[in-house]
Amino acid sequence: AIQRIKIMNQITYDKIMEQIIDESRPASIVFVHTRKDTVNTAKVLRDLAIENDTQSRFVRPGSATQEILKSEAAKCKNEDLKELLPYGIGVHHAGMSREERELVEDLMDDNRL
Repeated sequence: AIQRIKIMNQITYDKIMEQIIDESRPASIVFVHTRKDTVNTAKVLRDLAIENDTQSRFVRPGSATQEILKSEAAKCKNEDLKELLPYGIGVHHAGMSREERELVEDLMDDNRL
C-alpha cells in the first residue's frame, strides 16, 4: 500500500508540473479522501518540489505572491497551512477554521496558490 501511495504522489506531482508550465495556468486542485491525506499529500508535493528544485514553479522568488503567502502564513493558527503556504501550496478541509478555509479560497481565486 505504501508503494502505491508513493506512485500516486509522484504521478500527481508530475501532472501538476505539466499544468504549471506557464504563469497563465489556473491553479491545480488535488482531491483526496481524508483530512490527514490532504495534509500528507500537500507535504509530499512540497517535498518533491524541493527535491526536484522546482519550487520556483509554484511561487516565483521575490514575487508579490511570495510576500503575500509568507505574510498570510505568519498569521495562520493551523500549523500545516503555516508550513505549506510559503511554498504556494494550500490545504482545505472541514477540520480547518472557516477563516482559514476562506483564506485558501481567496488565495486560489487570486491565483496565488
